[in-house]
Amino acid sequence: MNSRAIGSAPAASRRLATSGRISSISATLRARRPFVDGLSNPPGARGRLSTHDLLLKESTAADGQTTSTCSSPSIHVPVTSDIKHDTSGACAQFRSPVRATTSLGRKHEVLWRSRREPEAESAPVGAWPKWPCNSGDHSGYLWCMSSDIDWQRCRIELATTGGRCTGVQVPGTDLCLAHLRPDGLDARLKQLGPGMALDARGTTIDSTLMERIRATFTPVPEARPKFSNANFRSTKFTRTADFQGATFTGRTSFANATLAGNGNFHDATFTAEVDFDGTTFNDHTEFRRTKFHGEADFRNAKFNNESDFSDASFIGQAYFRRATFTERALFHGATFADTADFADSTFIKDALFGRTKFATNSHFSGVTFTEDVTFHCGNFAERAYFYDATFSGDARFNRATFGEAVFDRSKFEKLEWLGPLIANHVSLQQASFNKLVVIEVESGKISCTRTRFSDGVEMRVRYGQVDLSQVFFGSASSLSTSVTRFRKITSGGTPEIVRASDDLISSWRQPFGSVDHRPVVTSLRGTDVTELALTDVDLRWCRFAGAHHLDKLHIEGDTPFPRPPRSRWRSSRQVLFEEHPWRADLKRQVGWHAGAPSDPSADRNEHVGAERLAALYRSLRKALEDGKNEAGAGDFYYGEQEARRHAPSTSRAERSILWVYWLISGYGQRASRAFAALTVLLVAVTALLIGCGLPGSGPTSQSVASTKVGAGGLSETVTTTTDSPAVLPPSGERWTWSRAGNASRIALGAVVFRDAGQKLATAGTWTVMAARFLGPVLLAFAVLAIRARVKR
Repeated sequence: MNSRAIGSAPAASRRLATSGRISSISATLRARRPFVDGLSNPPGARGRLSTHDLLLKESTAADGQTTSTCSSPSIHVPVTSDIKHDTSGACAQFRSPVRATTSLGRKHEVLWRSRREPEAESAPVGAWPKWPCNSGDHSGYLWCMSSDIDWQRCRIELATTGGRCTGVQVPGTDLCLAHLRPDGLDARLKQLGPGMALDARGTTIDSTLMERIRATFTPVPEARPKFSNANFRSTKFTRTADFQGATFTGRTSFANATLAGNGNFHDATFTAEVDFDGTTFNDHTEFRRTKFHGEADFRNAKFNNESDFSDASFIGQAYFRRATFTERALFHGATFADTADFADSTFIKDALFGRTKFATNSHFSGVTFTEDVTFHCGNFAERAYFYDATFSGDARFNRATFGEAVFDRSKFEKLEWLGPLIANHVSLQQASFNKLVVIEVESGKISCTRTRFSDGVEMRVRYGQVDLSQVFFGSASSLSTSVTRFRKITSGGTPEIVRASDDLISSWRQPFGSVDHRPVVTSLRGTDVTELALTDVDLRWCRFAGAHHLDKLHIEGDTPFPRPPRSRWRSSRQVLFEEHPWRADLKRQVGWHAGAPSDPSADRNEHVGAERLAALYRSLRKALEDGKNEAGAGDFYYGEQEARRHAPSTSRAERSILWVYWLISGYGQRASRAFAALTVLLVAVTALLIGCGLPGSGPTSQSVASTKVGAGGLSETVTTTTDSPAVLPPSGERWTWSRAGNASRIALGAVVFRDAGQKLATAGTWTVMAARFLGPVLLAFAVLAIRARVKR
């Protein structure tokens, strides 16, 4: 029996009663993981440690003295009878042994030991009740031991172990099947037959006895053995346990059994529940094509050699929780029609689950795969949980299909290629990849929140949404799509297409209005994107707020951003999704989205302000400029200025300037606006010239001639010319086609600094001067806007 000191007793527990017996126990149940690892058996010890412990709260002695050890809700049971509860062990402080029986019928011995006698630790079981409890110091250790024996044991004393045989007594005798005399064994086996119950608990079965048992329960030669309610709990099979092709009806138990030789259950059938809890398989174990119609319990089982469950059928629930597979484990082609639970199991060698079918949820949480594991072509109809799993070797999930694949907090130490796989949802939250990994997924959703790619990742995704919040990229990484469908080379060398059904793809596209295979990136919040490149992905619903080093993000290929709502007066441009809820919150504009389809309610209320939005546009503008995407950079400059214009921190003067800048040229990004403004300027100048700047057609000067007689009697005529004041024609004669043509010619000349030589009224002169200033400015805006769109 394994033993261990659970811990020293509290000070209050040291005041144990010195006389009388304990009449009642106040106990509380507390779950605990197995604490058997690393312990050795003392001489003569038998059984195993329990996986839970029952801790005392208060013990009352017959003389009224009380000791307490724990403080939690308690259950009162009499100590003179067995303690019955659904736990697999008990711990307490007593001066003599107390037996506790679990709901499964297992008994556990609970003993008190004084710390003053460490030399008694290796004493045999029979000596433990003789340990004294010195009245001077009752401090001690709690010992928890399980004997797993709740039956009448064989009377034979075994010299090898120094104790009695653990085999159950055959009815009418005080011996087990293994120790019956030949005539007694013959008589007992004659009482048994096919389809009858067999009780061999604790019995040691060698090869000869195994053959006789098999023959007894076989109807005719070459037929299948038939057992009903077979109980092999704690049985020891010294050679091969040959149950090939056997049929087990009723509840069957091999709990805590030890199979020293091969365990052959090939093609066997269990019509009801079967219990292999704690069973040890020391040699090759074969459950090929075995059918489990009821619950199959392999909890805490140990497979010390190769185990083969290929093509096995688990129609009921299958539990392999905390099982240990020391050598290769084969589940190739197995079928799990109900829950498959491998949580906290350990696979030391390769694990093969190729073409395995899981009809409902499967649990691999906390599993350790020390070497390679294969799930190729596996079919997980619903959720597959790999929480906290450790993949120390390669993990092959190629051509696997999932309802939902959950790898949260999993560790991939050597994985270089994941996929291609198909799933409605792939969750890699808080998972860690130590090597450069290629991930190929065709999915409706991929969650990578707080995922660590220490050496980078090349992620290829078709369809669905991708959440890259708080991701760590330790090296150059990329997220892209695949124009062609994923292909995987089969074992025969033939490429096979990996593709979801059309109906499934349609359901993935619908929430975001996707039109092709490009994945939708929904978030980069909290992620350092220095090492990230986005190629041919959909950024129409992506939240950039909170990302780090956005100016170093690489955006390549056909990567669309969202657009503003269509409007006759609103220019079309690329915007960030954060502008949508910001605009919607202004309540002055319609058509903007208040949130993305994937946003939880909290995100819909968390809007980005104008100042932060301007900073986002500024950073991403730099990223697009570095990528030579000048048109996109121009759109983001437009968005930056829009945010500045509406920001509360912007002064009124600056806001006015930005408003004029926006009105006449779209912040230098809209050539059409500049040309439109220039056209408006020409029309205005022309109209002003016609109305009040262009004089009439009369003479523009007046000449006066005078004759003077000079010396020598010669006469000289002198003509003096003076400008006539510009006189506007009557109002009825001003708006003529001739004057309009002349005015438009003067207006165009003014824009390009050409003097038409036309005499103008004072108002016309000032009008032309204004045109000579504003015209070139508008022309420059138009040229710069065109340059921004075509610059290399």
